[in-house]
Amino acid sequence: MTKLKKRASNELQLEITDLIKADAKQAFGNLDDYINWKTTKMLATNAADAPVLDANDNPIYYHTTDFYLTDKDKVDMSLVKSITKGRDGLKVELKDPEKARERLYKFFANSNDGKNNETNALDKLLNTIAKGAEQDDKDKPK
Repeated sequence: MTKLKKRASNELQLEITDLIKADAKQAFGNLDDYINWKTTKMLATNAADAPVLDANDNPIYYHTTDFYLTDKDKVDMSLVKSITKGRDGLKVELKDPEKARERLYKFFANSNDGKNNETNALDKLLNTIAKGAEQDDKDKPK
């Protein structure tokens, strides 16, 4: 079984660090990276297009908010589960961050250092991320 796993890993060029990095991105994805909004102050008008005034003859204003998607070339679309536009407006749903956090927790909580001593989960996470970053640097074209 181990040989089969190694062979599949080599053929796919997939390492555990790739899976951990993907889960880390998903676990800490932020909806603010995908949606922008603009609030506009508008003058309330009546049917004759005249300003609506309050009891003190001051114009009444209301606010509208328009939502915009961030350009897809500027965000990581692998974290997006769905984007829909319905009668209630735009809906962007990211993949479940709780599931990714749970997978990360299980991975780090069940890790040991080969001597049956529990490895500090934070140290293991940081080391794994550092190894992945080093690999990314090596993979970048020069």
